[in-house]
Amino acid sequence: MGNRDSLRILRDSDLQIALEIVDEDAVGTELQMFVEARHLTEGMHTLSYTVTRLGGTPEPSEVMQVLVKLTLPGGPDHSEGPGHPGLVMSIPEDILKDGVHQGNVDAGVSITLGKADGSPPYPFAAAGDTPQFSWGGMFFSGPALTQEQADGETPVIVTIPKKTIVDAGDSGEAGLAVAFEVYDLVDNRSDGWCVEQRVVVTLDKTRLGAPLLKEAINNVLDVDNLGDADGTVQVMAVNPTPPSPPPVPPQPIDFEVGDTIFVRIKGTPKEGPPIDIELPGKVLISVPSIPEIIVSNAVLRQLAQAQIALSYRLKKADGSAQRDAKTQFISAIGEIHRLPAPVALEARQGAIDPLHPDLKQVTIEIAFGPYFAVGQAIKLFWLGTRPDLTPYLPNLNLRP
Repeated sequence: MGNRDSLRILRDSDLQIALEIVDEDAVGTELQMFVEARHLTEGMHTLSYTVTRLGGTPEPSEVMQVLVKLTLPGGPDHSEGPGHPGLVMSIPEDILKDGVHQGNVDAGVSITLGKADGSPPYPFAAAGDTPQFSWGGMFFSGPALTQEQADGETPVIVTIPKKTIVDAGDSGEAGLAVAFEVYDLVDNRSDGWCVEQRVVVTLDKTRLGAPLLKEAINNVLDVDNLGDADGTVQVMAVNPTPPSPPPVPPQPIDFEVGDTIFVRIKGTPKEGPPIDIELPGKVLISVPSIPEIIVSNAVLRQLAQAQIALSYRLKKADGSAQRDAKTQFISAIGEIHRLPAPVALEARQGAIDPLHPDLKQVTIEIAFGPYFAVGQAIKLFWLGTRPDLTPYLPNLNLRP
């Protein structure tokens, strides 16, 4: 395009929703145009554009189908308590009462969404919505809803498979948390998870007892109350009283001096890749005892608004087979950690003078965070408003 050419964006073939006259500075560059929100009404639309060269006729582009969806699955959560009241699920009573064990794990666990009264499974349900379940921190996505399911004519029943249950591992007596959220066709996410329900899982009776997180209260960790402090994992290194008469062959001793505890922390943050960390080993110097292992604040804060799966393995000092522990499932609440805002070093009192004779370039300083890792890149967004009130958002290069 050349100077004084015009670019028009059209919705539904004939409604002009944006106009740009190309100036000399924009020739040969990537043009960006902002569409006012009032033009983005709910529903399926077509988008296209025309280019009119100076003195010429409009040249149309190809047409793109665009779905606009402005409602969240489940609607807004105005409650102050934990969980979204508009997202309702039911787990079979026998599972809640007796838990998951070797006798029933093969069938998985079927979960029903909604109130089973013929109404939609949740407010603003739509065909194509995908429910995502958290089974003790392991995610499983159910099939997309059909139109009949979204309308409440057919029940929404999703089965958590055996593999997901086994991968999450055994729980302690408090059980593991089960909950779901929903994503729609345009990736709108429900306003949080449903109210969690707890299920006890016992598949391997030889596992050691689950560890504890000292700072958690009733298996809930408030990262805001935690502040900048580290967490403390506690292991109950106590051997059970041997049965009488002693079994034949004799049972192995759980904990012995010289054994090494390796704590493992797993979870999937609300933002970012899954976390799976094994902490350095701690050697037992006394039995019975309650050894404590420190877990960094940065790890725990990453898992705000997610499930923390806490377990450990015990490396035996005598060289015998290692022992695995059950998993403690902890709900982390509080605000998600945000990276600090970038700083423009040449700014003075929040403003930059582009006409200052000494201003050759602008330097942006980004504070290093504990979440940065080799191989990642930083994408900087520089959004401004030109003198003619049009937005300015250049496409800046990634910073490795």
